[in-house]
Amino acid sequence: MEIGILHPRLVNTYIIATAARSLERFAYLGIESNLINYLTGPIGESVATAAANVNTWVGVASLVPIFGAFVADSFLGCYKSIIIAAILYILGLGLLTLSAMITPIVTGASDSQGRTKNELGPESPAMHIKALFFGSLYLIALAQGYNTFLQAFGANQFDEKHPEESKAKSSFFNWWFCVGAMGAIATHLILPYIQDNINWGIGFGIPFLAVIVGLILFLLGNKMYRFPATIGDKEVEIRYGKKDKGFKKSISALYIVAPSSSREESLLHGEFLKDDSPPAGDDSTNINETSSKTKEIKEVLRLFPIWVTCLTYTIGHAQSCTLFTKQATTLDRSIGQSYSIPTAALRIIIALSVAFCSIIYDRIFIPIARRITRYPYGITMLQRIGIGMAISVLNMVIAAVIEKKRLKTARDFGLLDISNATVPMTFWWLAPQYLLFGLVDVLINVGMQEFFYDQVPTELRCLGLSFSQGAIGIGDFLSSFLVSMIDKITSQGSRESWFSDNLNRAHVDYFYWLLAGIGVVGLIAFVCLAKSYIYREPNNIKNDSDV
Repeated sequence: MEIGILHPRLVNTYIIATAARSLERFAYLGIESNLINYLTGPIGESVATAAANVNTWVGVASLVPIFGAFVADSFLGCYKSIIIAAILYILGLGLLTLSAMITPIVTGASDSQGRTKNELGPESPAMHIKALFFGSLYLIALAQGYNTFLQAFGANQFDEKHPEESKAKSSFFNWWFCVGAMGAIATHLILPYIQDNINWGIGFGIPFLAVIVGLILFLLGNKMYRFPATIGDKEVEIRYGKKDKGFKKSISALYIVAPSSSREESLLHGEFLKDDSPPAGDDSTNINETSSKTKEIKEVLRLFPIWVTCLTYTIGHAQSCTLFTKQATTLDRSIGQSYSIPTAALRIIIALSVAFCSIIYDRIFIPIARRITRYPYGITMLQRIGIGMAISVLNMVIAAVIEKKRLKTARDFGLLDISNATVPMTFWWLAPQYLLFGLVDVLINVGMQEFFYDQVPTELRCLGLSFSQGAIGIGDFLSSFLVSMIDKITSQGSRESWFSDNLNRAHVDYFYWLLAGIGVVGLIAFVCLAKSYIYREPNNIKNDSDV
């Protein structure tokens, strides 16, 4: 982001918001990335049950922002919603830490293999401990609007009518994802090792402290933020805090900031804050309000078909924290002679890929593409998403081929019936699918965030941002449904399930091929819809026929 041309207050606001975002991702991924090992270890669940529970939880956590965004857009606003969500987040993480501290201890070496309670020896935790654990887990899910509200609040600080701020806002989405990846890198370097080898209570307590620090940082920026206010039928932006003589009234009437003189203040109140709306009870007011609401609904509904096609990608997205992790438990993860990488820590490859690809995309690809296409953002938002969907299909094919290679190696070395054996195959074989996963995230997730934020009415931008999270959530639910259904069908009789607890007898590769096929169907439908899509102003793009 070319922040040098922006006002220092805007730069400081951006830094605070992204720092809070990085800490939130550190906390969330500290729970999500190793959750399947906690469920198959201390909680004592089977692989299929744990995978379904993780997918269900991630699905709920991803869908909550949609309902939260509706409340934020309609009643509370982004700022108050951020505070409330942060408090729920802190409460949930605190209770989760408590539940881990009173759960019977199971060593990291055991749970990293994904063995059930019968294999481990100790009994499953008491029912009240499980209730506390799952209750706190879903309280954290309930707080997941925090990230969406924070992102919408940060994006709202940019005036899209201002040429430089408008360009910076597009870049903001790339860097927002990049700093989230940096938080993820810190997570995968630190927390899985602590959780697997030291103590789960400490491993959950650190994310608890991280969210507290993030909330404090956010509150410290109060004097620098732009806050929206509606005067009559006009929306203006007013900054609460000290007046800044160097930052005068924005060129857009939509963004009015603290005036620099009493004369400007009088002009502000006389010219822009004058309420020219019709008197209460005027029929024309009711007609206009009804017409406006109808238009908003139509603008949101026309996005629905594209949103549905994106679900075919999100089913594959769900595998990074479940099946990818369980695959890694069977491989040789040693570095040197004494250190073995925790399975959840392998997701650092995804985070590194996201950070690297975000920078390359923003600083190299966009300028080059801009010169070729003459389009301000290099390529359109739908083109970006479509390219990501195509790479996602390729990634599922690669994952299937690598899993087939793992199964062949296990068979060649006579390890098919030894569930906890380490297959003589290095974990680096999984690197390609992790690296491509990061690239796909940068293309699709960032593309969806920017697309849905930009294409919904201004009053519904929290809701727009939540659509991308909602797609991830539905994808997790669909993945959970597919896993449960396929597990039930393929385990009938004396057959081994595709998701057998003994992964050397399972057929996860078949599941990856199925996801690749679903992805192809979704990509074809997406391209057909994108070709006829007409962008909402102020993009001034007639269609997206170049997808």
